[in-house]
Amino acid sequence: MKINYFLIAIFIVLILLSGCQDNTTLDQTKIEACENKIKENMGEIKVALESLNRDKSRVNLIYTLPDCYTEKDSSMRIIERNDLEYCSDLCGRNLNMCTSLIFGSTVDSFTDALCLNVSSSMTFRTEKSSCINYAPQNDYSLADWKNSKGIESGKYTLAADYPDDSIPVICIFKQNKLEPIEDTDDSKFTVYDMLEKKRQEKIELLLNLIYFDVESLSVRNIEPSDESSYISYVIFSENFTDWQQTKIDFIDARFGFWRRGGNQFAMRLARHMSNLIQSELHYKGFKTTLETSSSGVLQTILSKVINSQDYDESFEVPDCYLGDYSNCTGNFSVTLDLSSISDADFKNLPVITVEDYYSGEIVSEPLFKKEKLVFNFPIRIFKAIAGAKSIAYSDGEGLFEIPQENIPNDKIKAKEFFEKKLSELVNSKNLQVENDNFVLSTYKVQIIGIENSESVEVRLVFEELDLDYTVDKEFFENRNIELEFPSSYFYSVTLKRSID
Repeated sequence: MKINYFLIAIFIVLILLSGCQDNTTLDQTKIEACENKIKENMGEIKVALESLNRDKSRVNLIYTLPDCYTEKDSSMRIIERNDLEYCSDLCGRNLNMCTSLIFGSTVDSFTDALCLNVSSSMTFRTEKSSCINYAPQNDYSLADWKNSKGIESGKYTLAADYPDDSIPVICIFKQNKLEPIEDTDDSKFTVYDMLEKKRQEKIELLLNLIYFDVESLSVRNIEPSDESSYISYVIFSENFTDWQQTKIDFIDARFGFWRRGGNQFAMRLARHMSNLIQSELHYKGFKTTLETSSSGVLQTILSKVINSQDYDESFEVPDCYLGDYSNCTGNFSVTLDLSSISDADFKNLPVITVEDYYSGEIVSEPLFKKEKLVFNFPIRIFKAIAGAKSIAYSDGEGLFEIPQENIPNDKIKAKEFFEKKLSELVNSKNLQVENDNFVLSTYKVQIIGIENSESVEVRLVFEELDLDYTVDKEFFENRNIELEFPSSYFYSVTLKRSID
């Protein structure tokens, strides 16, 4: 057989040419991906600076230069221009001066520019002494995004001060030791994926804000002193005979369930729902907004939903059967059943909208689904109530079980009588010994009222030693939400009975 070497040579050349074309296509695809990443980064930086210019005091962001470029051949900077034609074209309106974010590279001659809707007087502080009050706790250095060095790859915290209540002064902190960034492959996110992601984030924020509200109502930062202004959860003898009724009384008192005068839980939910729309979320080339009805309309709708539910459907105290203190965890849950809400009311609940900056695709859906929304409160107020129950009722010897005729008529002697009884009960129940990281810290007896109308008040203060049963402080810190958290956690419960 005679081999045609000429044809073989032609075939090899064609293969090589095909390979070169494939490589060219791959290189171009990669470059386009890098350029899109730069545009995405520029959009995030623009949003961060503009949010500081409006109302935010702190923003975190990460800027990573795509591997197509290096900081030797590329730069991103903030520049100010005094050029009517340039500024009007970039910003889309007549402007003599403007601030712009620009990127340029010698690799593929790619350039891009965005108009920054910020005050031209916005300045960046560069001395640590002037930014010390805003500095993050990690190792950092100050950056000036207006200088020739520009914006380098890194993890940043931007903090704003408003010395004249209008024009912000910015401190830009760059973390010196950048921790590895988890690759979540967000480039594959569709607008629907992002909507679901932001939906969950918003609902999680709402839940934690409600948890913080209720914790603030229930927990004290320090042990109570003698002042009468100290707030304690009061339980009257006539309302403490049945554990089920005790739970109903609590949710009615602290949440306002089923009260004709209004529903406190609905009011708090409505307020926080309204506050969720105060800011717009921007992430990975997507813009997220929330729209909703007024707080008053929301409160009316939520009250209607709550009041239509039975107690057993709404409230649960797990792992605390019949209020047995030694076997009681003490946290609780509240369920909001949105499955039966009318279509008219459902339309007035918050709506979340996500827009893809690059494709222009826009999707809107209700923030909530027609299903049960469960609030799992971590606080253990019911362990404190169960501890108080063990003092009130104890095989005929509890403070609420003492026959009236056995109580001395003299006020001083009555106080001494109850103090002795209380001490005996506390010791017999081992309440001042840690139980599941929970312990009775202090207790006190008071006789109040006037002759022929006197009552005894027994104040019990329990301390929570397990921070897993407190609201997650880091959740808010990671989102730059400043709230005041206690350094210690105490629950105060007061038992009250008539002695006249």
